[in-house]
Amino acid sequence: MCCILVKPAGVEMPNKRILDMIADHNQHGFGFCTSSGKNCKTTNYNVFLRELSKVKASEACIVHMRWATHGSVCNSNCHPFYDKETGYWFAHNGVLPIASVNNMTDSEIAFRTRFVPALKRMSIESREFDNVVNEIRGSSRFAFMKGIDVYIYGDYKEFGNCYYSNLNWLPYSYRYAM
Repeated sequence: MCCILVKPAGVEMPNKRILDMIADHNQHGFGFCTSSGKNCKTTNYNVFLRELSKVKASEACIVHMRWATHGSVCNSNCHPFYDKETGYWFAHNGVLPIASVNNMTDSEIAFRTRFVPALKRMSIESREFDNVVNEIRGSSRFAFMKGIDVYIYGDYKEFGNCYYSNLNWLPYSYRYAM
């Protein structure tokens, strides 16, 4: 299962040991975006770490580490996805009831066909947008970011001042001793 890590502005990035544990469980792609516009999507973990090391504590950041379920393992299928017109970034953890088309992930299809059109018509902070998200979300977790504003949907866990879409990467004994 993928993992989304949301690092708020003013918080240090989790250390390499934590990133390595997440990557060990999600080896099919790595990506991030920041409130200042930095971003990276790659299947090369070392490239990802090098670029992620440039993220400052003052920047909000969404990190996604992928376990492929829809679409091939390639850079273009790494999250987060971006829409230039609305200025939103999007990452997803879970599986959506959407068939892959043209090697696109279920996540990107949902973002491009459902969320972007909704964001063009309504505020992300509106009840109407919540309804659009909840029509498809199921048990998935989503993260949207525009500038410094990050919006998360689903059951995130707080750990070390960051938010994680799951803690499956933590050793079992540690996870349940919290």
